[in-house]
Amino acid sequence: MIYQTQIPVQGSIRGRLGVAFDQALIYATGGGEFAGFTTTYTGFGPYEQNSTTRAGWTIGGGIEYALTNNWSLRAEYRYTDFGHVTDSTPFLFGIGSSVTHHETENAVRAGFSYKFDGFGLAPAAARY
Repeated sequence: MIYQTQIPVQGSIRGRLGVAFDQALIYATGGGEFAGFTTTYTGFGPYEQNSTTRAGWTIGGGIEYALTNNWSLRAEYRYTDFGHVTDSTPFLFGIGSSVTHHETENAVRAGFSYKFDGFGLAPAAARY
């Protein structure tokens, strides 16, 4: 029996805590992670697909560097754990079974951000 798991949708709610050095922020991040899993089983018997939504936790760290007042670059590593999932497998010659797998993810991500400056509005004390 061969099985393959895909994660078509995933999201997280996290916090960041870090230390800034000039234009660089070195930070740790962690929080809750949510994902939809689709596991496909193939083998000698019929093909079967199970879908489930799981909640888990994530932890990691990274660095963010301000290129200008508005643009920044970041790189981050995160480990995510969704726990153990047990699926029923297809029946083969009238015999069914179950498969338990531990869903984890190691991810390295890079990105950039743009910070908007209040759309041209300055604080009232700064207007003269």
